[in-house]
Amino acid sequence: MFSKEEFQTWAKDNVVLFASIMTRIEGREDDALLKDYGFRGFPSMAILDGSGDAITKKVARELPAMKESVAACNAYAKTKAKVDAGEDVDPAEWFLTRLALGQFSVDEAKEAAAELELTESQKATYDKALLGLELDGLMASARNPAGQKAAAEAVYAFYKAGRVPAAGSQQESFFMAMLGSAADSKNDGDAYLVAGPHLLKQAKDALKRIEDMREGFKGDPKRIEEAIDRMKKQVTDIEAKLESFKKG
Repeated sequence: MFSKEEFQTWAKDNVVLFASIMTRIEGREDDALLKDYGFRGFPSMAILDGSGDAITKKVARELPAMKESVAACNAYAKTKAKVDAGEDVDPAEWFLTRLALGQFSVDEAKEAAAELELTESQKATYDKALLGLELDGLMASARNPAGQKAAAEAVYAFYKAGRVPAAGSQQESFFMAMLGSAADSKNDGDAYLVAGPHLLKQAKDALKRIEDMREGFKGDPKRIEEAIDRMKKQVTDIEAKLESFKKG
């Protein structure tokens, strides 16, 4: 995304870009940034205010969503200035602004929402943001088989309750992967027909990336051919399951 002209044109007028490569050189300026901002790996992104404080570390990797994040951060900064100055602000809107930027844990968000009188529109906004927080937690826990199984069950419950992430959101790929896994194990054709097309696109995209690596691959050619065969099988399996459930 960063190399695209569209991003560079937008960024020039809307943000001040700063990049730091962590080299772990003791004494180097900014070498402790990763730790200072509570990041655990690369790449990590945050939107900072003029003082260098992180407004949010939930930054999308797609330009449309990033534009929304920057706009939300600008709105947050303006409202926070009013709060700091002791001016009256709508407590529900202030809560939702902070929630959208990931400034609450799931439990904190639920506790705060219980004390507010939200309109129906605000409730919908709250539920969408809360789902994002819940999915972030599931993604972190799904790094082992047991966590993946629990995440698949939780995502399946979200789906059955009609709670799904917005199309194109950061959590959508994870949601659909977990939903596909749960739907497959439960033989739920309706759920698989929702998740399957997403899984198929991801598998085909991954297959193309691996095939494109063939020409410049310097390792054992057998390894990359095996990887291609695995991805082809995955594509075929997903297509077969979709066809089976469609006939269903």
